[in-house]
This record gives sequence, C-alpha cells and structure tokens, in this order.
Amino acid sequence: MSTHATPSFKRPPVIERVLGVHFAPIEKWGVPHYGLFWQSLRAEYPKFSVQPPIASVAETESNLLHVDLRTGGDIRCWFISESDEELIQVQKDRFLLNWRRRESPGYPRYSTTLRNTFVSRWSSYRDFLSSEHLGEPHVVQCEVTYINHIRQGEGWQVAADWDQVFTICNPLNSEGTLPLPETRRFALSYLLPNELGSLTASASKALRGTDGMVVIQFEISARGKPKFSTGDSIIEWLDQAHAWVVRSFSDLTTPKMHQRWEKE
Repeated sequence: MSTHATPSFKRPPVIERVLGVHFAPIEKWGVPHYGLFWQSLRAEYPKFSVQPPIASVAETESNLLHVDLRTGGDIRCWFISESDEELIQVQKDRFLLNWRRRESPGYPRYSTTLRNTFVSRWSSYRDFLSSEHLGEPHVVQCEVTYINHIRQGEGWQVAADWDQVFTICNPLNSEGTLPLPETRRFALSYLLPNELGSLTASASKALRGTDGMVVIQFEISARGKPKFSTGDSIIEWLDQAHAWVVRSFSDLTTPKMHQRWEKE
C-alpha cells in the first residue's frame, strides 16, 4: 500500500464517516447520564434516538477480530443534528462521531472540519465525565471508518465490470462452463506499520434502503490503540489512521474511477 502524500477527491462516493474511541466500560455510568450529557449538546443536536449497544470489536496481534457480544443490558444513544448529517453516539464504553451524506452535495473535509468537530465533542464528553465524577476514560482502541456507495451505472453495470472499479479485481470471462457471476464481494485485511493497528477493506453489492439504488458498498476501517489515553495521543492516532484509510481507497480503486471522482 502506498505511503505517499494523502490523496484528495472533489467528488468521492463517501456517504458516511466515523471517528470513534472505544474504552473500558465506565462503571458508574447509568441511564440518567445520557440525558444529562444530551442537555450539554441539545442546542446543536436537538434530536435523539435510543439504539441497542454495539458489541466490542478489537484487533488482536494475529490480525484477527475479537468480538465481545456481552452488552450488560446497556443502551446506546444517538444525538442527532438538525440537518441529520451529524450524530454523536454514546454508550458506556464508546464515543463516536458520524457524518452522513444527506441533501448537501458537498462534504466536510477531515482536516478543516471533521477533525475539529471531533476534538470539540470529545473534549465536551471528557469534561462531562469529570463534572459527574465518572473518571477518565481508559482508551482501548480508536477507529476511523469510511463507507462509500459506488452506484450502478457510474463506472460499472454488472459484476464483470468490477475490474473497472477496483485494482484487485481480475477481468472475468464466460469461456468456461459457468456463466458470468451475478455478484462479487471481497474482504481484505492489512497490518499497518509502526504498531498503528490494522486496516480492513470490504466490498459487496447492496440495495440502498433510502432510494432503492443498487450500489457497491465499499467500506474501509482502521482500528488500533493510541500510545496514551490523552487527547493529543488520540488525535495523533486518528490523523495517521485517516491518512491510511484515504490512501487505501486510492490504492484499491482504478485511475478511471479517480477521474470520475475528480482526484486532486
């Protein structure tokens, strides 16, 4: 995977981005704290939704996922902006900032917008924990995830066209007994250098629920543990992980698609 300068795209197919921190469960955290924390955010995140908790997923030294399905009966709360584009997810062992594409044709850049928003919201969360005497979060893992929807008709039409989209897909032919496949999918995993963590990339055909559009859902996630649980160490890890996610997106997709997405 390339380690050159981080590429940039004017019109990428990204529909959701996640910056997150996973930590040891805050033992004194209870249901009332969700409401108390929301009060501090309500002016900017006036809507909320209660969701089931996310199971813990961590990278092991062998690059295998460790999934802990124990949730302890807890909940997860979404705090949602008026535009519906931004949400904060909180549960007793997790803090996530999501950006979701809605009506706006543009998207907030990581370096100028998304990063700063995360720094502000994470700082507010830590201040809340301190004010409620809940202690400092002991960080277990951080996460950067990009979810892309590559729509049918935009560079590909059938499964045999995936080699036009992805550099790792070989051309298909129907010279054998089998016809061309109806669909394709892949899942890749990489160890990142300097003990940064690991990166996964997966693609599969999907039917988008919002508009019924057929898409390739192409998801890239980096997970790993920062050196320390401090804010600076977390942001340093997120910066490096974000660069690897964007580089891997560029490395795994073709120059033809880069032209469509207006690579800068």
